[in-house]
Amino acid sequence: MRFNRVGEILKSDQDKLEKFRGVVENVRGVPLVGALGGLLSNDNTQLETISDKNVLGLVNLLLKFNESLGNIVLDNEKIERTIEKMERPFFKMRVSGRVRVATAREVNDGATGLFSETKYALADDKKRKALWLLAWAASGNDYYYYKIGKGFNKEVVYMKLYSQISNATEELAYLLNWAEDPSFMVDLGVVKRFAKDKYTYPDYEVDEVIDELTRKQVLYMLDEEIPRGTENKEYRRALALIIKEKTNKYYTIPPNEVAELRELYKKVVENKPKALRESNSKLEMDKKLKNDCEYLISARDAGVIQPGEFVFKIIGTLRERGYVTKVSEKQYKIIKEALEKVGDRLRSEKLVRTPEIDKLLETGENTEIVDSEDAPMPEISEHELAEMDKLYEEYGLSEDLEDFSNALGNGFI
Repeated sequence: MRFNRVGEILKSDQDKLEKFRGVVENVRGVPLVGALGGLLSNDNTQLETISDKNVLGLVNLLLKFNESLGNIVLDNEKIERTIEKMERPFFKMRVSGRVRVATAREVNDGATGLFSETKYALADDKKRKALWLLAWAASGNDYYYYKIGKGFNKEVVYMKLYSQISNATEELAYLLNWAEDPSFMVDLGVVKRFAKDKYTYPDYEVDEVIDELTRKQVLYMLDEEIPRGTENKEYRRALALIIKEKTNKYYTIPPNEVAELRELYKKVVENKPKALRESNSKLEMDKKLKNDCEYLISARDAGVIQPGEFVFKIIGTLRERGYVTKVSEKQYKIIKEALEKVGDRLRSEKLVRTPEIDKLLETGENTEIVDSEDAPMPEISEHELAEMDKLYEEYGLSEDLEDFSNALGNGFI
């Protein structure tokens, strides 16, 4: 890359210019440093729209970030995955006139009455925002940037980064100053321990809630019942969650949201005539059950799952009865586990691709069940970006660029 503009601005400070060139040409594995290099290079046709003071501020940011945090990013692989676990939901139940910790089953099912509280590794909101920016800088994933509650201009590739920096100068300045304090490594250690400490929910409570419909059944029924194009905000939000889980294998609707969807489903059912409600419900459940079972049979025929699996005894009985018989919770669990097993094997790197396998991958997108605990964070889709932009407009968050030379200027170096 060539850096004519930077060279012109730093012609009287050759030491800084050489330091800058050394970093951009030799440092690898620190996404923010690489991105800033691109922003400041001749490749950025919009660079001339940035003032000299702000170009200098960007140079200082690049050098300061690399000096203070570059090694931390390089020495802590996937540090963003640790940071994203610095806050997590803690699930409780409102049941029998009291509030208690949820059971493992109630969490998995998103049981009626479930709600969540957020637990934080660090109580200081400024520190949490600073770490979200570190996660963004270390990964390049805009998901983490949005966690600080700021929007940005996405129109031009390089200027997107300029907008992000401009809108988060205060948080970036705090991060860089904090990184020089001994307390930073102490707090980062607290976050690491918190991320590893997984809470185990109790296996049983005397008043444990076991809903009639499984989690999967509730989502399926809502997907079928809610009309597309509705102006009802609750309905639209429910559809958005369900569609996201169906189309993004790394996303799972949080348990507390499932509990809310259960309440919404009750409202949907109450608004339908009883006879039609019962008839449609039965037909839809039979259809879904048949699709899942036939998918497993195709997986067996393709060699993805063994023919001797117990699930095929259940499927054999259901098939004989035309999939119109009642399925117990235990039987449905076995079918669900078989679907998970097929999904795991289809995602295996050792899988040999065949036409049958390709067909399974294509038809199984809405069937496979994914544990997202350790899945990589998804990139944000254009639709989600548009929805977030609406929120920023609603809450008055600005995308206007500002002169940030004072925040990122010579005071840092």
